[in-house]
Amino acid sequence: MKSLIFIPYHDIYDYDNSGIMTREYAMLLLFLESGIKDLYCIGKPRTLLDAKYYHEKNIYPELSYEYFLKQQINESKKLRYFTYLNSDVFLKKRSWWPDGYNMLIKKLEKEKIDFENTILYSNNPFAYGLIEYFHKKGATIIFDMMDNFYEHPSLNEQERNTALKGYSLITKIATFFSCNSIAIKQFCKTSFNMDPILIKNGVFPPRLLKGLEIPQYTTFLNEKKKYKRTVGYIGKLGLRIDEKLIAKLSKQCPDTLFVFIGPHLKDQKNKQLMNVLNSQKNILYLGPVSSVYIYSFLTNFDVLSIPHAVGERENGGDPLKLYQYLNTKKPIITTAILGVDEFKDSIKITNEHKEWIKYINNEEYKFSNYTTPEGIYWKIRAKDLIDFINR
Repeated sequence: MKSLIFIPYHDIYDYDNSGIMTREYAMLLLFLESGIKDLYCIGKPRTLLDAKYYHEKNIYPELSYEYFLKQQINESKKLRYFTYLNSDVFLKKRSWWPDGYNMLIKKLEKEKIDFENTILYSNNPFAYGLIEYFHKKGATIIFDMMDNFYEHPSLNEQERNTALKGYSLITKIATFFSCNSIAIKQFCKTSFNMDPILIKNGVFPPRLLKGLEIPQYTTFLNEKKKYKRTVGYIGKLGLRIDEKLIAKLSKQCPDTLFVFIGPHLKDQKNKQLMNVLNSQKNILYLGPVSSVYIYSFLTNFDVLSIPHAVGERENGGDPLKLYQYLNTKKPIITTAILGVDEFKDSIKITNEHKEWIKYINNEEYKFSNYTTPEGIYWKIRAKDLIDFINR
C-alpha cells in the first residue's frame, strides 16, 4: 500500500481538540502499523461559524498511542473544504457535507496520487461523493459502518436520508465493508441485501502513565477522600444516559461519590441529566479528558458503571467503554443494553434500580473477580481487516 486516504467522521480537527481516540483512530493506528508511505487526512467541510483548527504541537506522553498518532497526522497531507459563510450549516446541517466534500475533488486532482496503490478508509457516509470519486480512479475502498446515522437520534430526517443515500452507494463500491454491531449488520442485510464483516469495538493493551498532572485528576483525588467509595463513568453524555437511575443512586448511596467524565453531545442535550449532575453533592462531573488518561482514572474507581437507558434511547450495540473497563479487571455494573450479555459471567447486568443500590451499598462488587478476555483486543477484533490490509 502506497497511500492511505483517511476520511473519518470525527476528523483530525475534532481529534486535535478532544484527544479522544475514537474507533476510526484505532483503525488508523492499525493502518499505520502495517506501513504506508503517504497519509492524506480529509477534514469535514467547515465555515467560520464552526471552524476548528489543527495545532502541530504534540502534548501527549511519548509512550502513548495518542502521541504516535499525533506524530503521523502532523506529517500527513491535510485537506478540507473551507468557506467563510454558508447558511446550509444551519439549514441542512450534515446534509450539506456531501457538497463540501465534493469541492475537494479539484484540489485532489492536483495531487500526485497513485490511485492503483491507494486504500481509502472511511466511516463517514456523508462523504459518499468523494468516496465514489476515488473508487472511479481505481482506489480500494474500505468502509466501516459505526453508529447507524440513518437511525441516530441526534440527526433530523434530512440528515438521516442523506446518510442512507451514502450507505446505499458505498455498499455497492466498497471492496471491504465492516460494521461494529449485530444490529447494524442486520440493518445492512435488510436495507442493502449485503452482509458486512462484523468487527466489534476493541481496545489496545493499557498504558498507565505516571506523574499525571491535569486539573481534573487532582480534583478527583481530593473529592475521593471525602467518600467511602467511588463509582465512575467515562463516555459521551447524552440521551443514552438514564438520568432517573443516576438520581436514585445518588440519593440512596450518600456515602458514594459518582464521577462522570466525558463531553456533552451538543445534538443530544439531556437537560434532565444536566440538572441531576449539577444538583447532587455526591456527583462530580469533570468534563472530557483525552483518552490518553482514561486508565489512570479507571484504575482509581471502586466500581465502573454504564447507567444507560435501555430501548429507544440506545445507540448501536457495541459499548467501547465496556472493553476499556474490562481492561482494568475492576468491578463493572451495567444496564442490559445491547452488547453486554457476552460478558454476563464477569459483570453485573441489571435494569433494577434496587439492584444497583444493593450492589453499591452492600459492596457486593468486592466479590468481582475475572480475567480480561483476550478477545477484546484489536489484534483479534480486527483480524479480518488486518489480513485484508496485508494482502
